[in-house]
Amino acid sequence: MSYTVRVRVRHAKADAYFHIAEMAVWHYANGGSWFNSDGVLKLTMGGSGTSGMLRYQNDAGEEPFTVVMGVHNYKPWVHIIPDVPRNETCVVLLPQYYAGGKYSGVPIVPTCTVNNSAQRSLTATFDGTEGRDYKLDIFIG
Repeated sequence: MSYTVRVRVRHAKADAYFHIAEMAVWHYANGGSWFNSDGVLKLTMGGSGTSGMLRYQNDAGEEPFTVVMGVHNYKPWVHIIPDVPRNETCVVLLPQYYAGGKYSGVPIVPTCTVNNSAQRSLTATFDGTEGRDYKLDIFIG
């Protein structure tokens, strides 16, 4: 049973624009793919038990953070890591959500809010948690 997440990003302040620096998909449940079609970023996953990750940074290459989104036990979940070191790419971080890794115990929740070291608010929230086609809103304060 496949799942789709459409990602929408909202910038609340004009002091910095954040863009995607990297994308990744975990290989469990037949993996998945990222697509950008008509300005809509979409993650498709082959089944429950996998995830995708986006790494953002501002135009100056600063304030990097990641948003990981996935489906576990048929429910969507999201987690944000602020202040990601430059050498910790999605390839390094995404496996840490599995098999007893550093982030394997994060709560399976549909909303996550954190502040980075610059006190910028970062929020990711699913608009609904039923079905197989989701919308994830990312708010960058």
